[in-house]
Amino acid sequence: MHLTSIFSAVTTAALLLSGTPTPTLATVCGGPRDGLICMSSECGTGNGVWLKTTPLITGISLSNFDLNFPAGQSFALASSKGVKIAVSLPDALSGLFLSFTKASASIGVGLPGGQPVGSLTVKDAAASADSNSNTKTVTIDLNKVVFAPASGDAAVVDAFTKVFALITTTAGDVPLGMSGYATNSASISDVLLPGMDATDVCLENIKFSVTSSLVGLGGLKETNITSIPVLQDGNPSFGLKLGVKVSIKNPSTITLTLNTAVTLALMSNGQTIGSVVLNDFALGAGVNNYDATGFLFPDASNAAAVDAASKVVENFVAGKPSAVSVGKGSAAGLHALDAALGSLSINQTLPGSKGDPLIVNGTSYVNTLASGSDNGVPNLSLGAKIVAVNPFDIPVSIASIKGIIRYKGVACLTIDANKPFAIPAKGQVLSPLLTTVLPNSEKGPKECTTDLLADLTGTAGKFIVDIESTLGITVNEYGSTFAYTQKGVNIFVNFDDTPTA
Repeated sequence: MHLTSIFSAVTTAALLLSGTPTPTLATVCGGPRDGLICMSSECGTGNGVWLKTTPLITGISLSNFDLNFPAGQSFALASSKGVKIAVSLPDALSGLFLSFTKASASIGVGLPGGQPVGSLTVKDAAASADSNSNTKTVTIDLNKVVFAPASGDAAVVDAFTKVFALITTTAGDVPLGMSGYATNSASISDVLLPGMDATDVCLENIKFSVTSSLVGLGGLKETNITSIPVLQDGNPSFGLKLGVKVSIKNPSTITLTLNTAVTLALMSNGQTIGSVVLNDFALGAGVNNYDATGFLFPDASNAAAVDAASKVVENFVAGKPSAVSVGKGSAAGLHALDAALGSLSINQTLPGSKGDPLIVNGTSYVNTLASGSDNGVPNLSLGAKIVAVNPFDIPVSIASIKGIIRYKGVACLTIDANKPFAIPAKGQVLSPLLTTVLPNSEKGPKECTTDLLADLTGTAGKFIVDIESTLGITVNEYGSTFAYTQKGVNIFVNFDDTPTA
């Protein structure tokens, strides 16, 4: 009874349809028609009246947007609280108290003016309106609605991933086109018809095309390494493993839960030298803190990459920072984010360790002086042992040391030793006997001939040297070679003991 009265009240609007008979409750609306919506007593029946209208939905505003990517799936589950939908009611409903209760929609998402490449499917979301005027703001909550490519066509899927890339790399608002058809359930009651009880109605075939926006992630540029990396392990299958703390500030209202690890390439001097892994990656609003894992593992066949990695190790051991970048990422099984993660490029400073020296001191054994020659040039060999320190939390082996030893600033001795020895975590050991070569040429620098020999053969004491070397270390069978320099090493002279190897 009440519904009949309501439809009678909107008959005038229906008569605006040129050539359309006066509708009754038995009118079958059928499929969508431009510029019209169907008002019926029950959603899905198709029985109702056509209402002529300007666009009913004039805007969609997303204040927040959470995307949860189920493992191994090509879609995301989208949630958003307080989605604002601007609604302009048709003249036929002017003056009626129309209270929206539920909303359903198939929303195509893409770039403004382009074809939809993604689809949001909303089913019976609870709705409310903030006023009773002809222009309303309807509020709904999205709760894990499917956000997927608009079709399985490869070009559409590729375009879908590029929308994610645009949102990921852009700072500020990212315009998005939203279009499709909606169905709204409402309760309608008396203004024109005093005393009429509220009656449920359904507005169907609501065609819309609006521009909305999301705040982009800005390329996640506000990423920082917040701790000194900790050497954790080494292995021929993954290189040197470092533990590091990372903070990422999210400037967007978009939040992400990936349910899998994100792997980012670690680069230095234009070369890929390893990777950084963030397990079970989730990005909330504001500042996010992570325990990340870094791997220094350059391609052994790429000399430039090996050199770049060696420089980072050199700086790390010496306590110096290294300029690196992370990016070109991927997330296992989440192809929708391939373009987004692959577009990342974030410059960082990798802190060095505390820079504790690896050599405490050394002892030279004068009774190992032996004559020899190098391509006809007379020289002396001199045995020495060094006290080596491991500043790290895991065992490390010194595999080799090759370089020069400066005395009074002059390169006087050379060393080329391949006698591996292990150093326990946070420990120190005395190395095997290492052989250094001292040129014995009258044409050599005074510092290397007269001065150094005088120190070696005179009263027992010490001399101070600088060591410039290429050092080979091994961590659990993974070897890394890097430049190592240490100044001011005290070398004590020993005349009496016969050292063992």
